Amino acid sequence: MTSRELLDLEMRKCFDFFWDTSNHIEGSKGYGLMLDRSNNPALSSIASVGFALSSIVVGVLHKYISYEEGLHRAKGTLHTLLYNVPHYEGFFVHFCDMMTAKRHKNCEYSTIDTALCLNGILVIDAFFKDEEVHRMSEAIINRTDYSKFVFYRDQKAFFHMAYNDIVGGDYTKDGSGFISAWDMTAEQLMMYIQAAGQDNIDEETARNLYLSFDRPYGMYKDIGCYYEPGGVLFVHQYSHCWFKFLEYKGCDNIDWSVNTKNATLAQIKWCQDQPHIKTFREGLWGVSAMDGKEGYIVHGTVPSRSMKPHSDGTIGPCAIAGSLPYTYEESAVALQYIYHNHPTMWGPYGFYDSMNSEQDWYASTYLGIDKGETILMINNALYGEVWDLYMNHPRVKNAIHKLGMIPSKIKQIIP
Repeated sequence: MTSRELLDLEMRKCFDFFWDTSNHIEGSKGYGLMLDRSNNPALSSIASVGFALSSIVVGVLHKYISYEEGLHRAKGTLHTLLYNVPHYEGFFVHFCDMMTAKRHKNCEYSTIDTALCLNGILVIDAFFKDEEVHRMSEAIINRTDYSKFVFYRDQKAFFHMAYNDIVGGDYTKDGSGFISAWDMTAEQLMMYIQAAGQDNIDEETARNLYLSFDRPYGMYKDIGCYYEPGGVLFVHQYSHCWFKFLEYKGCDNIDWSVNTKNATLAQIKWCQDQPHIKTFREGLWGVSAMDGKEGYIVHGTVPSRSMKPHSDGTIGPCAIAGSLPYTYEESAVALQYIYHNHPTMWGPYGFYDSMNSEQDWYASTYLGIDKGETILMINNALYGEVWDLYMNHPRVKNAIHKLGMIPSKIKQIIP
């Protein structure tokens, strides 16, 4: 099987995962909700819903399903999001019940997870050109009021990360209210684009928000990038699943596509420099957030704030596929190696979540956000379809103008 054939097959398997395991029970309050992970089918992650919505478009374009089937699922999901999923100022709860759409325990109203969901909504709105889809999409997006999550520190504007009205609820540290701040380089670039696309965020505020977060720059040997505190790879990838940073630099002239490429290359080089760990001795990489032998882990490499990389050799195909548009050859080779040399990693929905050669351990789980990153970055690298839809949405075009983003020469991805 060629690399291209494997990527096309994995894209199809990822789609099947979303199509089969999302709630497609007609009349259910949670219709269209997507599970957080395969080993907890009762729990939905609102971020996974955004990836699931985007995958519908991939399914229609590649004839995995009909246009009518995709439109029906999209409309039902939007109805659930608009009327059934709890929200605060439009920001959804992080987790909810797959069947009832009710808030899960004391979880927070999450900005980043809502943003991931909204990206999926923008994609289906751009694709279907359907009056009802557009009406519900606009209603959901318009009620998501980013201005209510803005605060200032030394005249710099930041977004709060979340809100929780429950005393002692998730992330509240025994209090309640707004939680933490997006004041570091991380996965939130999509939030500045979405906020700038709203009428109640003016140009000055939009640019202040984008320019205010910390941008430390670090090197590993001769490779440099703006990095986030833990050196976790997915934070360099998630916003790129929808926004085509190959076409635009920030108003500060930062090329975030080059940044993600360099972050990935730095990790690959670091993994090559760790021959004492069997996973890396095999030439593998893909250190990020994923399932580990003892539970969910968040591991990172270089550059990072501490400059003390932490990895036990656990890697995930999602982290490898997540950089495909920028490191096509390196990513394709690694995925081919896993497919041919670690058959335990392949299941009914393609690659399982993670593995660790050092521990001779293989996950048997699928995570919504991880399969979501995989399907979109394969699609973007091979076809550019999701990118094209997202970039042509009027809200995204408005945001590009309002943020003063600088057009850059489009770089060829695939030879």
